[in-house]
Amino acid sequence: MEYILDMREISLDGDLLDIGKENYGIIYNLKKNMEDEISVDYFDDREILSEKEAIFYDGAVLFFTMGKIWSNSGRREIIKHIWNLIKDDGYLYIWDYDKKAKEIVNANIKVLLPGDKTKEFKYRDMNPINQFNVEFIKKAAESYFEIEKVDFYDKIYFVKAKRRERTSDENIINRSKFKIHS
Repeated sequence: MEYILDMREISLDGDLLDIGKENYGIIYNLKKNMEDEISVDYFDDREILSEKEAIFYDGAVLFFTMGKIWSNSGRREIIKHIWNLIKDDGYLYIWDYDKKAKEIVNANIKVLLPGDKTKEFKYRDMNPINQFNVEFIKKAAESYFEIEKVDFYDKIYFVKAKRRERTSDENIINRSKFKIHS
């Protein structure tokens, strides 16, 4: 199966943290076409970035990464970790495959980039037990991020979410969308 992901109109501002198990070069090429100075740092989810030592990023990208993490707790943990590494007005960008249980994925993905460039890669998930979908990511992220946009490109989805602010107690996240009405 082949999927086409059109990223020609995607805008990723500022310094980015590209988190992934594989570096497809997509985010770098996207940023390269947007500005003269490129700042994309790469991070493998097996590494641990200390919040005390970290540069605070304008955004973080999970490009076909979350589906490769086998546990939901691991997925939630990486979202929380990202929340700690990006600035108060920062964004989380996620592209991934909407996989159902018992589904075997062996897909070719062609990415359309600005300047008539394309990149292609293979996405495989042969584990019939693994399932990962956009509903899970929205639910897992909403404690730390405000979901601003969700788009689908056939079986591939895109989520853009803005970082929620800390309250005076740094362990409590401001969940302004949850209000009590009397």
